Amino acid sequence: YYDLKGAQSGALFQPRWLVSPRIGFTARFPEENLTLRGGLGLFAGRIPLVWPGGGFQNTGVTIGAIDIARRVSGVDQPIQFPDGTPVPFQGNVANQYNAADFGATKITPQGELNLVARNFKLPQVLRTSFGVEKRLGEGWSVNFDAIFTKNIHEVDWQNLLFDPNARVMTTGPDQREVIDPALGFNGAKIPLRPYNPLNTRNPYTSIILVKNTEGKKGFSYNFTFGVEKSFKQGMEFSANYTYGSSVVRNEATSSINSSNWNNMESFNGRNRLNLTRSDFDLGHRITSYISKKFNYANEKMATTVTLFYTGQSGSPFSYTMTSSMEGDGVNFNDLMYVPTKEELSQMQFLNNTVGPVTYTADQQRALFDAFIESDKYLSKTRGSHAERNGARLPFTHVLDLDIKQDFNFKIGKERYQFQIVYTVANFTNLLNKNWGRQYFVSFDQVNVLQFAGYASGTTTPRYRFSPVTGAANGKPYTISDGITPFNSSRWTSQLTFRFNF
Repeated sequence: YYDLKGAQSGALFQPRWLVSPRIGFTARFPEENLTLRGGLGLFAGRIPLVWPGGGFQNTGVTIGAIDIARRVSGVDQPIQFPDGTPVPFQGNVANQYNAADFGATKITPQGELNLVARNFKLPQVLRTSFGVEKRLGEGWSVNFDAIFTKNIHEVDWQNLLFDPNARVMTTGPDQREVIDPALGFNGAKIPLRPYNPLNTRNPYTSIILVKNTEGKKGFSYNFTFGVEKSFKQGMEFSANYTYGSSVVRNEATSSINSSNWNNMESFNGRNRLNLTRSDFDLGHRITSYISKKFNYANEKMATTVTLFYTGQSGSPFSYTMTSSMEGDGVNFNDLMYVPTKEELSQMQFLNNTVGPVTYTADQQRALFDAFIESDKYLSKTRGSHAERNGARLPFTHVLDLDIKQDFNFKIGKERYQFQIVYTVANFTNLLNKNWGRQYFVSFDQVNVLQFAGYASGTTTPRYRFSPVTGAANGKPYTISDGITPFNSSRWTSQLTFRFNF
């Protein structure tokens, strides 16, 4: 069914040498007040060792699980033995409950299985940079810097659990390849034990192969243009504009191999990911500062006031559905389809009760259409699937304030300085409670539709739509309202005492 790339359960990949040559240059032309700089090289590093370590931990033999859950009318109930008696806590580590205590049969092997390709190579990138700085006189200078990075060896994850031939196309406007709903989750698994009952033919929850990406690989680039000016009387000014773009296949943000596979948004299956915008795509960024230093008392005292401005494109995010339309057991991360007005009338919606209100199919269509039209990204994407990280949060504006008070004095022949610094992060928000807001969506995705199963005997999906609201003026995102300075919509201040000698 799949190429295992020489992987064997419990076996380490073959260590390989990585050569990383680099060359750089700096050229100065004093008569032109010009400096050129740049470089080219291969850069390699280690990966989190927990990824290949999963091949020894998740063998399908050493770790298993029994999930005994009771839900009545959607409410979790206390765990009970088969005879209905409560399950007391068992404090003796050497005498824990087993499958038979709950009337279950332990299956060995079971759980998650991790494999590592025999010829797996550690990550390596090709990076090149170029920069130029020009001094124009009278304190003015301009600079330009650019960096391009191309992945040479990158990490990829593939789930070998399902028969790749057990896939069909859905019908209706939202056409995509999914696991055949007639087979179901267990029926679509590769039958490792075809003579066993359906739910034990393949006892694994996932079979993740850690390997290197084949085909097109990710890349990133960014460039910065800046201007600086030094004035007389202790005044300085600087402004920079940066644009950056990052394209990836797999984001690799989890320590667990199966999570790296599960957490990738897709519409045609997570084993066939395309290159898409990264979660960490920079977009546009404007940074600037203006600073003025006031010296007085025969330069024994000085006050410096500095304002810092940062304008930043919002983080990318994806429009997704809950429940698993793909059928792979991952109940999130399936990218939604954005229908045209005509296609919307062809989509099947089930009644949806939200709190005390029940929305009919026609009401949900109207609400869904209004939501699409109100969204800058979705309104331009009608007639296709939402792209992974295709949308962005709003552009943000933040102003920070820094005040330094210097006390300079001399003891003997030595000079000393005592300094008090008062910093206000997000000074914008201190000026106005509605300014300096930062925005946030959980897991970089907004769940808009719920996949409500297929119409009986067909591959036609059905949906539910709930009014999408957040904490930011009814938008599908919330305000980042933490108390730490990083990405917070609140202003914070800090007082620092410093002694320089």
